[in-house]
Amino acid sequence: MRYIKVLLMVLLIFLALVFFFQNQKPLSQEMVLTLNLFFVPPMSSISLPLYFVVASAFVVGAVLATCFFWWNKVTMSTRLMTSKWRVRSLEKELLKAQKAIATQDKREALIRAKAAKEEKKEAPAIEAVAAPAEAPRQAAAAAPAAAAPMATEELVPDPDNR
Repeated sequence: MRYIKVLLMVLLIFLALVFFFQNQKPLSQEMVLTLNLFFVPPMSSISLPLYFVVASAFVVGAVLATCFFWWNKVTMSTRLMTSKWRVRSLEKELLKAQKAIATQDKREALIRAKAAKEEKKEAPAIEAVAAPAEAPRQAAAAAPAAAAPMATEELVPDPDNR
């Protein structure tokens, strides 16, 4: 793209030079430029050849276009830099959030593992405590019904046997 722009510029300058060389007599005529505004007294320039007016208009246009494109490049560069800064700060924030989530997941996994280990340790102890309490009930249930001629009612319900 850069080469195409340079090629077009060279072509434009070449055409302008050809125009000036082929039209030397009409372009060398003297002319006076005037500016007549309603609220300012009329102003006029010194007598100038037409080629000078055309060449200066070309140069002024080129300078203004260059300034416009330079200003556009500066504003786009500042936008790009602020966008890059914003992206970097958001990426840092994302990494912090990912690390926080990862550490939270690790903590939860450790807590679950510890809870599982404690349940495994407590499960045999609970079974050992529950086994002697259930043994008399099992023995009483296994006793024949003939041993007790009459069925006895319990006045207080057993809280373990619901």
